Amino acid sequence: LLGAHGPSSYSGDIGCKRDAVSVEAMDQEVLLWAGDDEECGRDVKFPRVYPTLMLWDAIITLVVCGPCVVFVMIGILLVVQPTGWERTIFGLLAHPYVIFGGPPAIGILTVLAFMPQRVIREIDTLVFEFYFHRQVVPLGEVRELAALDSGKHNFTALMKRTGTFPYGTNIRCFCGVPSGDGVMFVLLSERCFWSFVFCLQDPVQFLVDNQRPLDLKAKYRTTGFVKVREGESLKSSEVGTVRAGRQLRVEEQRGRRILVQFEGSDTRGWMSYVN
Repeated sequence: LLGAHGPSSYSGDIGCKRDAVSVEAMDQEVLLWAGDDEECGRDVKFPRVYPTLMLWDAIITLVVCGPCVVFVMIGILLVVQPTGWERTIFGLLAHPYVIFGGPPAIGILTVLAFMPQRVIREIDTLVFEFYFHRQVVPLGEVRELAALDSGKHNFTALMKRTGTFPYGTNIRCFCGVPSGDGVMFVLLSERCFWSFVFCLQDPVQFLVDNQRPLDLKAKYRTTGFVKVREGESLKSSEVGTVRAGRQLRVEEQRGRRILVQFEGSDTRGWMSYVN
């Protein structure tokens, strides 16, 4: 998002893409603030609840790959010519109910056990609620919170960058399944158990609610074409469109809408910095 960069900041490709990034960056802790009126001057009250997406692409992958794994195991058993109890196992695996009924059952159990149903932001914790259990992560233990676009290949790149096993020596166990369906969030914890992977129904609201207020003294630049309007409302008159690479300063922030003044010109108006 806008603002902090460094080892303890939002990172990655923001799926709900950023329209501006900070030029004057500062090291800050991740999420260590309470976004209420008194501390931040914003109308963000906790707890905040964010429903997750049902990751059908991950479920379908499990269902489709399941029979393939069973067929491979049957092939291995045919080669080794099992006897005794091994033959019994072979007979069970070769049963049509196992081949075609097992993978859907595994997919459903995986969804229930490992995919969070909702994420709750408390003032000093993040809570991940599953069907059978819940995990509470103190904000002080959050190493990094990344929002990744196009999911799976960026997840691998994130693991390489952070040195997570097998791409490094940092061993982390994940709750959640990588997905290419929408924006994928990855929370890396200081602990081995657990880090989390999740997709939200409204990723923009999660980003807006859980970031620090923008630094009104910092300088930013646009990363793409930005539409500027006279008022905060999206229905207000359009001032114009600004190209990528223009520097600006933020005068006021209201959620995802900000009042900006572009340097080197008289262009001033409201824009969305995450959309």
